[in-house]
Amino acid sequence: MENFFLEPSNQVQSDDQRPIGFFFHVITITITCTILFLSMKLAVSQPTPAEPLFLIKPLTPQKIDETANIPTVVTTGLSIYKYRNFDIVNNNFLFEGTIWFEFDPILISLDTISKFRFEKGEILHISPAKTRIVHDKNILALYDIVVKFETELDYKLFPLEDHIVSLVLINHKVSPQELIFESDKQSFIVDENTRSHGWIQAFEQVETGYIEERLDEREFVRNIEHPGVQFSLLYRRAGLKNALILLMPMLVFIIIMLTAFSYDPQKYFSSIMVANGASLSGLIGFRFVIEGMSPKVGYFMVSDYFFIVFLALAAILFLIGIFSLKLNMRVKKMLILIVHGLLITAFLAITIYILSFTFHGVEIF
Repeated sequence: MENFFLEPSNQVQSDDQRPIGFFFHVITITITCTILFLSMKLAVSQPTPAEPLFLIKPLTPQKIDETANIPTVVTTGLSIYKYRNFDIVNNNFLFEGTIWFEFDPILISLDTISKFRFEKGEILHISPAKTRIVHDKNILALYDIVVKFETELDYKLFPLEDHIVSLVLINHKVSPQELIFESDKQSFIVDENTRSHGWIQAFEQVETGYIEERLDEREFVRNIEHPGVQFSLLYRRAGLKNALILLMPMLVFIIIMLTAFSYDPQKYFSSIMVANGASLSGLIGFRFVIEGMSPKVGYFMVSDYFFIVFLALAAILFLIGIFSLKLNMRVKKMLILIVHGLLITAFLAITIYILSFTFHGVEIF
């Protein structure tokens, strides 16, 4: 076995056994890195949220006409002044703001209005209602609130994703046949000075409808429905920082393994194997760093696909290094070009997958 690696035949010691030139690596690595960077930049430049757009069901005329009652219309809005906590990775949000309702006191009482709450949220503080008369007969009720909430976040595209952060307001005391909410984008205000830590607020959207609580799969008439409002914000990543932090170390390990072929395998075989072995071990160890920076989910994310691609290519390069004494320069060049091609193809495929979510958010926002 030792002779197999250390005693190449006279044919292998021909000119084809010369080490691969340094400029060959410079050119191929430059082309590959340029394509990878441009593909990542393209993915980040487009809004790509993977979250569901609607967490509530829209109210249709048919839905309202299910009973003879004419529902009372309550206009509502939300203003967010400050985020005390904005953590998309851990799905943890805490804000200070004001929620307001405008309604006809003859048709509905302030006590009924005050029974609002937020889905997947907890109202940590709420002030007594501040009321005043508006539009001659309506009452405007304002509540200062501090709310902690979670939202339906999808991390499939991490670390090149955007997110829709949604907050759903509902009133459990009434049904859509009794009360419906009315709101629009102008009634949803987020202060420009709110800090979102690495994220840029791109758009806001408001949808009104109802929440359905399923009680029996066989009898839909037993289901309970409540009016609601979905306040949504599209947050986009502020650049490529997080993606580069995760991807660049893995790319460096691959580059080290590629450039190791610039050395003469007859003289530096042990050094080549040490470099390849250390890079492969470093890549495996870097997985723990990725886990620490990634959201804790049970499904595959884009970062996982990237890691699998780099790990597979590192294993291929490690095998090429083992047999480098038995491979002539032409074959090694071809194998290295194949590795570059596989890396580029994998990045382009992942980029196309990310961009498939582009119109998912653009149509609404």
